[in-house]
Amino acid sequence: MIKFEITQTAEKSRLGVLKIQDKEIKTPCFIPQSTGLNVQAMFADSVKAAGFDMIYADIYRPLLRMGLDSVNQQGGIAKVMGFDGLIFLGSGAGGIASAGSPYKVKEDGVNFSAYTDGSAHKLSPESSIRISRKFKGNIISGLFEEPKNAAGNRKKIGTAVRRTTRWTRRASDIYGHEFHEEAKKGNACFFAPVTGGAQGDLRMQSATEAIKLNPDGFLQLPAYEGEPKKAWFNALQASMSRLPEDKPTALIGVDNTEELYQAVLSGVDMIIADFPIKDGLKGIVYTENATIDLNDEKYFADKNPIVKTCDCPACKDYTLSYLHHLFVAGELTGPRLAVWHNLSYVANLMESIRAQIAKGIKG
Repeated sequence: MIKFEITQTAEKSRLGVLKIQDKEIKTPCFIPQSTGLNVQAMFADSVKAAGFDMIYADIYRPLLRMGLDSVNQQGGIAKVMGFDGLIFLGSGAGGIASAGSPYKVKEDGVNFSAYTDGSAHKLSPESSIRISRKFKGNIISGLFEEPKNAAGNRKKIGTAVRRTTRWTRRASDIYGHEFHEEAKKGNACFFAPVTGGAQGDLRMQSATEAIKLNPDGFLQLPAYEGEPKKAWFNALQASMSRLPEDKPTALIGVDNTEELYQAVLSGVDMIIADFPIKDGLKGIVYTENATIDLNDEKYFADKNPIVKTCDCPACKDYTLSYLHHLFVAGELTGPRLAVWHNLSYVANLMESIRAQIAKGIKG
């Protein structure tokens, strides 16, 4: 059984500590979203150095790329990546939906074509949990339905919510059997998905049913493609009010630091996202007042760092001029330094937000 303690609140924002294995994660926290086998452009020790003790990895790509037996024999996802930290494992549903390959949802699971070679595969709530055990995840999330073209379609979303509830019940049952020893030692826990897109009543229904299973925590799922973010946040906030205060809630679906703030203000404890990585790969880096595009010619002779007070390698050791050169020249070091900076920036931002909550000020 994991331990989660709320130490202070500021309106809906919560300051807490999540204990898994021998790690203590201060919340609210940010969790970098990987490809499943790598945080793009980064070494695993660099991710740790940037300030992160947990990485999110969906089981989809590791399963198809390296295979279940290979990952298992090498000691799990963290060992494969060389990451000395915790792994929040996605169920495979998000990976299947985002890969762009054909898939079909049935009551017993998801039939899908591999993005690698088009071969046929199947994932069920039970097999997802069994794979997660062999991948040695620390936070395990249940399989959910990701309907196609669901924005605004209440019938389709309602069907997905009800199926996800049934799947989560099955996943919770098999988790209790497969992860009994890990859970008993405090090395693993189960998070129930909360879905429903931007439909507030359906999202509330999903949260209500998830609570009945008494999971260790909850995973709030993203808006569906085409849904307005404002409506999604309203639905998210409504469902957050239904969830128990003594359990942690993670969220996937934010695309920038402004939405990150909004998630914290809604009571979210763990924000899973890849926007700092995606932006860094393009040469977009963060400062307190604005973003900088390192591809811009105006930085050709700029001898300043990205941020003078930042202690990441990009800021400590290099000028904007040099970073600009790396991007226009297509040097691989450029994206790595930019991603490292963005992750360091977000880590510092989360530390600042925690300090603000401790003072009773909204983040």
